[in-house]
Order: sequence, then structure tokens, then C-alpha cells
Amino acid sequence: MGLTTTTNDRRFNLDEIDERMTALERQELAAMGIDPDKAPVVVTPDPAAELARLRDENEKMRALIERALEARTRARDFMAIWSDPRKLPDLAQEVYLSHPNIALVRTEINEEAARRAARLIAHLAVTYEIHPLIAGMIYAWPDGGKVCVEIGYRGYLEMVDRRQDLDYDGPHDMTPDQRALHKLGPEDRGAVCYVWDWAKKRRFEMNDKTYTPSVGIGVWQEKNRYGRKDNVANGRSPQWQAEKNAIKDAARRALSFAIVRTADLPDIVDLAYDGESDMWTLPAPVADWLNNAAMLQRFESLLAADGITTEEFNAYLGHNWRYTPLSPEEIKGKLDAYLNERRAAAIQADQVFEPATSPVAPTLEADPAPVADTPAETPVDAPTPTVEAPPAETPTPAKTKKTAAPKTVMCANCKVEPAVETPLGSAYCATCASKLADSKAAES
Repeated sequence: MGLTTTTNDRRFNLDEIDERMTALERQELAAMGIDPDKAPVVVTPDPAAELARLRDENEKMRALIERALEARTRARDFMAIWSDPRKLPDLAQEVYLSHPNIALVRTEINEEAARRAARLIAHLAVTYEIHPLIAGMIYAWPDGGKVCVEIGYRGYLEMVDRRQDLDYDGPHDMTPDQRALHKLGPEDRGAVCYVWDWAKKRRFEMNDKTYTPSVGIGVWQEKNRYGRKDNVANGRSPQWQAEKNAIKDAARRALSFAIVRTADLPDIVDLAYDGESDMWTLPAPVADWLNNAAMLQRFESLLAADGITTEEFNAYLGHNWRYTPLSPEEIKGKLDAYLNERRAAAIQADQVFEPATSPVAPTLEADPAPVADTPAETPVDAPTPTVEAPPAETPTPAKTKKTAAPKTVMCANCKVEPAVETPLGSAYCATCASKLADSKAAES
């Protein structure tokens, strides 16, 4: 059997391939409405304009680099002091004493709620390496029966700026198409912010993939889903509010760690996290008796009976009594102490005022006998003063006052107010009788 061999020509005709590629390019240009036979227009840029453009780009790049270096320096300096977990209680104490929002929480709710909020702020600061005492980094505010804690937009800017491969772009106003996509009305405000990840962009381009930056959406609505206007920060505009929301939304999408995990804190109980707003809420620790409507109404009647407003008692107590952790006995003791201080202040004011009023009565009683002044001008005549002895009877009104004083029976309980006729008898003043009646009713 004979052996036959065949040879196949595997060489490519490069000229034929070039002709096909050229034909395809001409077809593409024709489809785009460009004449393929027309020579391309060469645009020579203006040297001065090109130099100005490069200068602006350099300035923007320098600002970005400086901002990133400052953010990294702040994080490094903060963590150099507070990175040790053993120092976390000291940081929480510093936040409690120095954070501007903690004082409001302490006044509106109570001290325990303020301390729990300070511990949460300290945990967030160490976790995200942001200084809690720089304005705008972390907020805390009272909202009804809870404390809200939130990382501010400056905190998100700080976390993005210190990443060498991340850059902000924006915020920008929404385009008409974007407004229509998010169903914004004519009075609503919308903003868009982008965060570019340059390392991810390079990886995408190396694999022939199209990279899209992280997009943050922020809106402010004239009428939201609850039928009312969205909130606006003090001194700010609705557009500013929308831009701030866009910055925070873009950062949450671009940063590679999960913020939700930070809500798992062992020493802060009853912590709730809202993933939509990235907000932590701490229920205010309150006493059990505040959940009893009858006891609440009873304490309000005690305040009203003594003429004490809620604002006055809150100022004395140091926090809002409606969120107090004090027991009924402790809060009643505080009220009694406040009443005693008020009575002592009133008595002291009366004692200071009496010397100014005591000379007034004798002058009014001495008006019918002005002749007593003329003999007083001639003290040489001894008989005359003896004849004018009746003016010496001026102490008589004082004697009548002294004799009238025992008729005023003071209260057997407080010894301050006069006793009056009450359902408990005539030995108590109206205030003490009311309190004694309440205490007896409570015991029964």
C-alpha cells in the first residue's frame, strides 16, 4: 500500500483581510452619516486654552490629594490615641462631656440615655476611624422616647477622601430624565453624586468591561409618602438637603464594608438599626410607672396643685420627668425638695421685704397727729413731752399686731403657711391637707 501525503496551505492573505476591514469601516462611517471619502478635519488646539485647561486639572488634582492626605492624617492621629480597646471607656467619657449633642439628650430625656448615646458614638468613631468631636462627623438627637445616632455627611466624606482609589464627583442637579425616573414633582429637589473607584475602573478596562461609578441619589419632597414635607436642617435649603443625601448614598454604595455590622454592640442593649437611613436608635431608659396613665395623671395633678409648670420642674430635675428613670418615691422626693426650696426662698424674700414695709404703717397712723413733730423740735421743755405722751402710744399698734399674731394658727405640717378649714380639720394649710389626703388615698 502506498503512502500519500497532502499539504494544506495555512498562510493568510493579509491584503484580503485589510480590504475587508476597510470595507467594514466605510460601512460604519456611512451608517453614522459620515462621508468615508472626506478627509478628516484636523483641529489644532489653542496653546493658551490648552495650558489653562491643564492648569485647572492640576489644581483640582492637587486639591483632591491634599484633602485625602488631611483625612488620612486625622484618622491616623485619632487612632494613635484611641485604637487601644482599653481606652474605649475614656473615649466614651470624653464624648459624654464634650460632644455638643449629648447635652441636649441629657436635658430632653435623662442622663442614662445621654451616657448610652455617648458609648454608641465612641464605638462608631473607633470602628470607622472618624473623630467624634469634629462638627458634622456623628450626630445624636432626642426624638420622642428614643435617641437617634447617625453618621453625618462629613463623616462619609472623610471615609471616602482617605481612600486613595476613591474620588467624589458631585453633587450635581438631576437631569430631566432622572427627575422623571424618580417621579419628582416641580417643587421637589433632586441631586446626584458619583464616587469613582479608579482601581476597579482599571480592572474593568483590562478585561474589556464597561465601568460605572457608584451613583448616590438624594431627593427632597414637598409631599412625601407620609403626606408632609421632608425635613430640612436649620439654616439650610431643600436643595442642600437633597445634595447631602446624595453624598451619603454614594458613600454607602462605594465603601466596601457593611455599616450594619457596627450595630452589634455588647454593652448597649435594645439597639435598633434602620438600614434605609443608616440610623441607630436607642430607646430611652424610663421607669415602669411612666407606662401607667393613672400615675402620670396623678403626678401632673400634683404639679398643677402646687402651681409648678413642667418646664420649671424639668429645669430643677435636670431632665424631662416624662422620661425619668426615677422611681415614684424618688420623683416625689424631688418634688418635695423643690417645694421646700421655693417656700424657703419665699420666706427669705418676705424677711428681706419686712424692714422696708414696717416703717410705712407707723407713718400712715401718725398722719392724724402731725403736731407731734413740733414739740419734738423743742426738747428743752420737759413738761411738754410729758403732756405729749400719747404719741408714745405709737407702739400700741405693734402691740395689737403681737396680740393678733397668736390668733393666726400655722400649719401643723409645714409650719410655714397658715392653717385653714379643710376636710382634715383646721390644723393644716390647703397645700399640706391636699398632699395628706392624696397620700392616704394612695395607701388605701
